[in-house]
Amino acid sequence: GKLVDYKSQLDIIKALNELGNTNLKILLLVIGTGRMQEQLEAAVKKHINIKVCFTGFVDPIELPGYYAATDIYIHPAKIDPHPLAISEAIYMGCPVIVSDRCGSYGENDDVQDGHNGFVYEWGNIDQLKHYIEQLSNDIELRNRFGEYSHNFAINSQHLSHSLGLMSALKDNGLISD
Repeated sequence: GKLVDYKSQLDIIKALNELGNTNLKILLLVIGTGRMQEQLEAAVKKHINIKVCFTGFVDPIELPGYYAATDIYIHPAKIDPHPLAISEAIYMGCPVIVSDRCGSYGENDDVQDGHNGFVYEWGNIDQLKHYIEQLSNDIELRNRFGEYSHNFAINSQHLSHSLGLMSALKDNGLISD
């Protein structure tokens, strides 16, 4: 991922800082590089209760391993029309927390609020913190959301591939309506 201002990764650090006095054991993986990296690292150094690993660039071939090691995927962007990372995270069975400024949530979209993740109001650190805490404390909910994520991804990909194949066959005159 890109560590840039509009992705709002600093909001995760702020939320985790507020959770720092709880008994939660959280390790934040920040994957990617970008102009915000120094600011994010400085914010982490100010808050000794936050355990963070900055991975730097991760080769796309290695990303599934990172998703598999993730209990919760968080996408706090100020604006992001339909991030591929969210589709990848749900395919790998991650429960997801996204801001309401991401275009990946809705009744038939990757993130379905209350089914495989939560949608919070962008910039609302208290709400983000609440959802992180809720999913961190409730393994049954995390597992249920993760299973829903993976099943939804498998089914939606199957449907989109089938529709794409049918369209290509029609366009080439190999089948008719």
